[in-house]
Amino acid sequence: KFNETSASLQDRKTELYFAGKWGKVSLGKGDGAANGSAEVDLSGTTAIDYAGGNACLLGSVTYGTSTITVGASYTEFDGESRNDRIRYDTPKLAKVLTISGSVANANEKEIAVWYAQTIGSTKIAAALGYTDNKDTGSTDRKRTSISASAVIKNGLNFTISYSTQENNAATANKGNTNSYFKIGWSKGKNNVSLSYGQQNIEGVDANPSS
Repeated sequence: KFNETSASLQDRKTELYFAGKWGKVSLGKGDGAANGSAEVDLSGTTAIDYAGGNACLLGSVTYGTSTITVGASYTEFDGESRNDRIRYDTPKLAKVLTISGSVANANEKEIAVWYAQTIGSTKIAAALGYTDNKDTGSTDRKRTSISASAVIKNGLNFTISYSTQENNAATANKGNTNSYFKIGWSKGKNNVSLSYGQQNIEGVDANPSS
């Protein structure tokens, strides 16, 4: 496994893939099958605010006069990425569903279902993912995530995300959860949104909002 904690320049994605009417097979370093399943978002504001608070511009904002940032206080418990893996994605089923599965180093297994459809003038996307990572230390964990987003004709949009993490170790962090809700509006290239998130980790509540 590549060392992701090093300060040296490292690759994020290096893979070979084969695709056809039967689906797509990806070999190499990249996203696991469930990566992004906690982050489905059609609001157009993901660069500054989305379920993964530790990875957007809002994440660098501090709480009041403290040194604690929004990004340091919560994460979306998404699927895994930057791992050596083999992944298979089905072709579109019934024109709206894709099923993905992957096996990675450290006996990591992931599966996800992806949904995307336009009904009339409303665009809808959703995902459900599960990850079981048998790695050592803090990444020896199971994660479940679900997210959905919709945009209606006038640009009003809604996004929700809920994810859990359970460490495989018999000690701490057995029931971590993250909830996120966003309402937004899009007009041309202009997008605005308001979101609320709450993360519970062993009795410690983090309530970032924007």
